[in-house]
Amino acid sequence: MLEALGLAKQHLVKGAEDLIAHIQHRRNLAAPIHQLPQEIFGMILEKFAANKNIDCEDGLLQLLQVGRIWYHAIVNSPQLWTALHSNLKPRMARLVIERSKDLPILTLIWNTAEYYDDTEEEDEEYEEILGMAVQNSARFRSIYLRVSADTDQFDILPLLEGPTPALEALKVEMVTKYGGGEDESLEFVLSKGAPLKYLTLDDISLNFNSPRLSGLVILSLSRAAVPNSLGVLLQVLSETQRLEKLALCEKKEISEPVAPGSQVTLGHLKELAIEEMTSEYCTALLSSIYTPVCSRVHVSDSQWGEAESFDPLIWKTGNGQTAALLGLVQHSETRDLRISITAEFSVVRIRFRKQQGGSRRFFSFEGRQASQMLGIMVEALGLAKLHLVKGAEDLISRIQHHRNLAAPIHQLPQEIFGMILEKFAYDRPIDGEHGLLQLLRVGRLWYHTIVSAPRLWSWFDASFAPEFARLIMERSKDLPILSLIWDTYDGWDGRDEEQEEILEMAVQNSMRFRSINLRLSRGDPFKIRSLLEGPTPALEALRVEVSRKDSPGEDGLEEFVLSQGGPLESLELDDTSLNFDSPRLSGLRILTLSRSAVPNSLDVLLQVLSVTQRLEQLSLSDKRRVGGPLAPGPQVTLGRLKRLTIDDITSNYGAAILCSIYAPVSSHVRVSDSRWSGRHEPLDRLIWRTGNSQTAALLGLHQRSDMPVLLISITAEFSLLKICVYEQEGDGPRFFNFERPPASQMVSLLGEFFSGIPSYPPIDLTISTDIPRSDPFDLTPWSGRLKSLVLSCSFSCLRAMEQLAQRTVTPTASETVRSVTAAEDWMCPNLKSITFYIMGSELSIQRKLYLAALLSLVRTRWSQTDGGPIPAIQPTKFAIDCDGRDFKELKDVEIEVQNVVPSFVFQSRR
Repeated sequence: MLEALGLAKQHLVKGAEDLIAHIQHRRNLAAPIHQLPQEIFGMILEKFAANKNIDCEDGLLQLLQVGRIWYHAIVNSPQLWTALHSNLKPRMARLVIERSKDLPILTLIWNTAEYYDDTEEEDEEYEEILGMAVQNSARFRSIYLRVSADTDQFDILPLLEGPTPALEALKVEMVTKYGGGEDESLEFVLSKGAPLKYLTLDDISLNFNSPRLSGLVILSLSRAAVPNSLGVLLQVLSETQRLEKLALCEKKEISEPVAPGSQVTLGHLKELAIEEMTSEYCTALLSSIYTPVCSRVHVSDSQWGEAESFDPLIWKTGNGQTAALLGLVQHSETRDLRISITAEFSVVRIRFRKQQGGSRRFFSFEGRQASQMLGIMVEALGLAKLHLVKGAEDLISRIQHHRNLAAPIHQLPQEIFGMILEKFAYDRPIDGEHGLLQLLRVGRLWYHTIVSAPRLWSWFDASFAPEFARLIMERSKDLPILSLIWDTYDGWDGRDEEQEEILEMAVQNSMRFRSINLRLSRGDPFKIRSLLEGPTPALEALRVEVSRKDSPGEDGLEEFVLSQGGPLESLELDDTSLNFDSPRLSGLRILTLSRSAVPNSLDVLLQVLSVTQRLEQLSLSDKRRVGGPLAPGPQVTLGRLKRLTIDDITSNYGAAILCSIYAPVSSHVRVSDSRWSGRHEPLDRLIWRTGNSQTAALLGLHQRSDMPVLLISITAEFSLLKICVYEQEGDGPRFFNFERPPASQMVSLLGEFFSGIPSYPPIDLTISTDIPRSDPFDLTPWSGRLKSLVLSCSFSCLRAMEQLAQRTVTPTASETVRSVTAAEDWMCPNLKSITFYIMGSELSIQRKLYLAALLSLVRTRWSQTDGGPIPAIQPTKFAIDCDGRDFKELKDVEIEVQNVVPSFVFQSRR
């Protein structure tokens, strides 16, 4: 019964609560807000929710929960759904785009700069929202992007460069948390559309060649967004006639010199801020803009310090730009004007105020000790007298002009001056530093001399604009053009039409080129063969290089045929095939072939070399595949060849070349292949076989040589065999570098090779690498001419000591040793210098063995005994280099050895 009463009570309470809720609902319906039309309520909510995120406190998502009328008013008001934020969920972002219908989206806010540890799922959500933003980019009026430059998770370029015809305000901020530089910044291009009003860029570059910048009211650029070229910035400012605020900051490094440009008038500019800019850039900017109505100017840089060159230029007497900033130009009303100047430690403030009307101007200069500027600023007050002294300045200018006309340079005939400029500008790009374009600006005499001297216009670069290329062709008249440079190695950035026009000009004038230098991307996008196969009778040097970056396995430029003309002097081809059946190759002095440019047939190459009797330099590289087996061809004599380079050529091809050419005057030979290994020993034997006259000629050891050889120095390292041949007369030694690991395998072959040369000169031999015990070092082939020996292999040192204790003449049973031997009968009788490097571990483990071999050598070879053999010639140097820890224990042995060989010493490496 008690339970029944409790249930009855609950039923009565619930009924009462329902009645109260019903009465409250009826009362709420009578509230004034319900009398408002839904459109008016939506307008009120639009003012309230302006500039608020949808999901923030008091945002739309919370207002939806107030009541039914609020819900329907918000859902049915598209103007409330015009802000898209990157922190929304994709479902909510789609809801915003749907409910905004076709209205312009006033604001896109994209802020990923603070999220460095997002999960993969959150990153996918960001990318989905970014995709929605790109699809609806045509509806945005305002875009605010704050992106991390360190993580670079999301590609914002499709959004920035997408269609944004309704865009009025753009703010992009690249946040750098972990450092970085301006070289790492992005660059984008604005699409077509209505003029922007507000543009703020921080550490992101923009292609300023856009008509959408003409309507700017506010322009703010920071870090990498500030153009390196002041000319680019002034060009932008000259087109923004409505600009009211300009801010530049944090441009601390400029890659090129900056100088004031032509004056730009900013008639509506009211605020100018320059913060943390290089003094050079700031000075040039303030000296190039004319701002008669500017009321607020703020210049600061904590890095300037004692930048004395900045102040005099800004505050010089008669500076119209600074006068305009201060409102002291001639047409300004200066009556009743009060000027207040306040100088603190690092700030100078100037205030201009009229007693009537209340208009004010503020000029703030921060960044250095203000006291240093006071003297200069006193002169600044004289800017008001600008137009009063203008006549005097004009008079001074005319006097200076007449004084300059009396300078010695004006007494030179124009032809002589042109010859001087020709020597100065030789091999300098026309548009480079100190090029013709800069020299044209020096003065009137320089301008007229350069314009009227066709010899100076002999540098044609395909990167020039077509108008400038035509100017070069016209001003060079009919004289030969010394150089054509064509570089498509890194692409042309959308300038294909211009390059085709320039190529057509080059083909039309191909008969005038003396030198052609081409760096091409694969595929020959501009049909460069039309230039290569065109008439080039004056051509003397040709260089063609095909890109190695993309698709390295593909063939390079297709084979081309040289037209008729005079002999070439220099030919360099990289991955470019040439029909070598041309009489123009007979006069070559330099021939460089790489990759597919090296003929597959050795006979073709030898045929070319046989007709190039003037060849002085030959280089072959990167030929890693040859169609079939190769064998040395008929000998070709290259009587003037001085330099020979063979890099990364297949081993059989390289060996066949070395065995087929006879180069008696070659002074630098380099053969390298990092891929060679021990299995190429047969090729080494082919090159270093006894009696090989071609190799002997390369080393200057052939019988027909007019200059006697004094000394041969041989050094064998792990992957380098270096031979230096010193002649009695000549400009310097001959060098032969054979680079491939291991070089020690060729040492024994060298000994046999040199032993087959009659009366070859003394040899200094240095072996700085280990020699395998399976193929031990043998002194026998070197015995006759070895003058100096340096060994770094412990086992080889032990064997050398054993061999040096031997004689090359053995007495018969009826002869005494003393009667049949002489000092020349010992192994290596002319050896004057000996150095052995023995590792510490070897000497510690087998110390008795090494010391016994040393003592045996000394006592046998150099000790004087009755009835014994005549000792060998004493060495001028005999040293064993070992670990310093054993140095004290070896002292006793050292003293004993020095009693026989005074030059002996144990050297410590410590």
